[in-house]
Amino acid sequence: MVGTYLDANVTFQLYTESEVDGVWQVATQLAHLQKFDPRGDPSFSTIKCSTISDCTATGSYSNSGTFAAVMSDGIWAITEGA
Repeated sequence: MVGTYLDANVTFQLYTESEVDGVWQVATQLAHLQKFDPRGDPSFSTIKCSTISDCTATGSYSNSGTFAAVMSDGIWAITEGA
């Protein structure tokens, strides 16, 4: 699962959640987006999974850039450009 939330500075942040053996794990913030977009305001537009532990989520942020969040073997990472 992927999504957005407002942090204490009223800036949107990205998060991911994973389910392990039927139990949802603690949500994890996707870090490092700020270097691409200092204002924040990211949003996801698509998510596709080839397996339960390999997914790609794409989206955009406030300055019209795009990003991809990729989960490989259950570990999420984020990159600029999608």
